[in-house]
Amino acid sequence: LDNNDTFQKWFVDHGGWMVPSLKLEKTEEYGNVLKLTKSERDIRIISHKDRMIEIPLNIVFTKEKASKKLKSIVSTQSYLKVLEVIQKHLPNDLLEQQDTWIAIDLMLECSKGVNSLWYPYLQALSPRQQRLSSFNEKEYDFLQDGSLASFGRSQRRAYNSMWNEGLRECLKEAANYLSPEASTSCLTLDNFHHYVALVASRAMILNHVSDNPIKYLTPMADMINHDDSQQQQQQQQEESLQHSDDSSHFHRYHQYQQESQSIVVYADRPFAVGDVIVEEYGKLDNSLYLTVFGFIPQNNPNHCVMLPLPFHNNHGGADEECIRRDGTVLHNNNNIELEKALALHLLSPTANICNTKEECWSHPDRKRILQSYWSSAAQRKLDKSPTTLHDDEALLKNLLQDSSSSGNDDAGDPSSSSSSSLLWRGMNRDHARMALAFRIEEKKV
Repeated sequence: LDNNDTFQKWFVDHGGWMVPSLKLEKTEEYGNVLKLTKSERDIRIISHKDRMIEIPLNIVFTKEKASKKLKSIVSTQSYLKVLEVIQKHLPNDLLEQQDTWIAIDLMLECSKGVNSLWYPYLQALSPRQQRLSSFNEKEYDFLQDGSLASFGRSQRRAYNSMWNEGLRECLKEAANYLSPEASTSCLTLDNFHHYVALVASRAMILNHVSDNPIKYLTPMADMINHDDSQQQQQQQQEESLQHSDDSSHFHRYHQYQQESQSIVVYADRPFAVGDVIVEEYGKLDNSLYLTVFGFIPQNNPNHCVMLPLPFHNNHGGADEECIRRDGTVLHNNNNIELEKALALHLLSPTANICNTKEECWSHPDRKRILQSYWSSAAQRKLDKSPTTLHDDEALLKNLLQDSSSSGNDDAGDPSSSSSSSLLWRGMNRDHARMALAFRIEEKKV
């Protein structure tokens, strides 16, 4: 059995259930994926809303479990130090705090090697998970987005500080308690970054207990990749007529079952034999996909670009807003009021065609004039960019060709003297690909 077959058998042996014809397969582009294959039961399709996977809570990772485990095996002083540094460096981010705790648990299980209950699962995970906080300085500059680069640097500093101020020593103490032969190779700063990124990208968020969302790292369900196909977008539009809260879409297909003490995943679209199982992670712009999940979706309808407002914003936001392809505002909590103010600002000086926000909002020229303003603002931003869309697409093609020929994911190989390799020197190729993909999708919008 290979790692995926071993993991799939482990999952079933420990109480997990999945559609019998689902199989975990390794792909060149996406790593491990779940695929619908023809089985002995001859299941040819999975229909919309069918139950696909059920994960018992006894093999699920949570912050609560991780905290209790660590508290039981280290000194009170060490445990309180971990609590202190996590709260100090992630004071207002409860989700990142949960990521950190689950990452600690994964590192300890990794240190047990084959003695870990989760060993088959750990072997099936990505060998190196990337996200914005793992970029270096050259890669941040290559991103061409100062705000995102600043956020990534801040994240990286926070995790480095947590590691140096208490996590490193506490994990060594925990590993020694678990086994004198525990592997210290799992307990490194690089692995800490890796596991935090892995948890952030894979753990699902459910709100079944209270207003405080809980993260669950769910073996097998976390192998499902993201896709927001045209079929899925149409389906969402139909469902939005029945559900006023679009953010609840994910939770309709991922449910905590109190009675069976499990988490159940349902199909958010139909699948046929040969299809890779995918789902929509959420209506997010590419900045969040990059910072949280470590990838950039193509032609994301929810991506937006930061553009300046033509006036000072008095509606609770900054003087620039994130604007989608259709010219609508994404992030502001008072979208309608802001867009009414925009309409008044842009239309009232034009031949005095309207005098109040309500008049300008209902004017037939509103959408055309607003779109014209955003288009001009976008063009000014493009003109300031050091590269064009064509430049970025050519760079990405060059990078993919160079990576394919060299077979080396580390673009900083000092022994290579080719002109293409010199271009990427000092950058990890995965990071360079992510940065270029972000730049391309940004310029498209």
